[in-house]
Amino acid sequence: MNMTSKWIIGIIVVILVIWGIYSVANKPQVSQEPIKIGVIAPFTGKAATWGESIRNGITLAMERVNADGGVNGREVQVIFEDDQLDVKNSVSAFNKLVNIDNVSAIIGPGGSSNAKAVVPLLQEKKVPAILTAVGVSDITQGNDYIFRIWPSEVQKAKAMSPALEKLGYKKVAVITTNNESPLDMIEQLKLKVFPGLEIETVYEEVVDRDTTDFRTVLAKVKSVDFDALFINLYAGQVGVGIKQAKEMGITEPMFSNILADSSKELELAQGAMEGVWFPGSPVPSNNFLEEYKNRFGIDSQLAAPSSYDALMFYVEAIKRVGTDREKIRQELYKIKNYEGAFGNISFDEEGDASLDIPLKTIKNGEFVKYE
Repeated sequence: MNMTSKWIIGIIVVILVIWGIYSVANKPQVSQEPIKIGVIAPFTGKAATWGESIRNGITLAMERVNADGGVNGREVQVIFEDDQLDVKNSVSAFNKLVNIDNVSAIIGPGGSSNAKAVVPLLQEKKVPAILTAVGVSDITQGNDYIFRIWPSEVQKAKAMSPALEKLGYKKVAVITTNNESPLDMIEQLKLKVFPGLEIETVYEEVVDRDTTDFRTVLAKVKSVDFDALFINLYAGQVGVGIKQAKEMGITEPMFSNILADSSKELELAQGAMEGVWFPGSPVPSNNFLEEYKNRFGIDSQLAAPSSYDALMFYVEAIKRVGTDREKIRQELYKIKNYEGAFGNISFDEEGDASLDIPLKTIKNGEFVKYE
């Protein structure tokens, strides 16, 4: 090999080395940082049962995803913030998750008033949020960053209509909590269900969310002529209200709202909920129910399946487009017929998922389908 050839080979080697160094230096770096998802829910306080169900559903989804290698090789990290169902705490939790933790998306808050306080912040900061325990009808309207996997009060009222027609109630007494969801629930019934069935509201009382003694109100109820009593109260109140009604000798039929679908309310009622009917949370798939029972040793209830589905929706979106918040938001609308705990789910143009809402009752101390 002559000197010229050696020089040529040497130059080629140098070029290849330089190219290799340049390629490594400019190769897109795949982040190994965990993908952060924030959760705002009441993990303590009167609605802690709901918070527990939210935590469990999300934990189950997170463990499943991470056991399978995470999302594009990155671990999913969930940051739970307890707002105790206090609006101010919800706002503080949101600011921490977005400004300090830099989460890619949020699940929650739970509770309609809490969610409404955070809605304008979602739009301002351009952060997507999936609600898994908020029923107030208009929460998803006019905000592209809000999604919901939970029945709205409009959907629940519609689900109650056939039972109300079959039972033939004509005079209904109502006790409602001064809170977004219960107020919306009775409004939807009075606007869209009662008129068509010729049902008259013969008595209506609105009580504070902290009320635990309903006997004065129930005494007024007893003084009127009614066919059924609608216990339209809040978490931690439903079971107590039904128990006190039975103790005061009210024998007329009773029905309630979706908050009755809780082991906590059943416990508070101390057997008084027998025969009371209500719209329940959608029925999860058998696979989810079995997996949940195996992991936590208890039956799934409340917002566990909806919260599981919320995290899995984010996982699917992030697989496709990464962790950019705006891209995640856009992708959520594009995911169609996702097979989750609640079956095939897609978000409509408002961000709501269409769900089947069963009617339930208590029979021999157990939640069963109302027929």
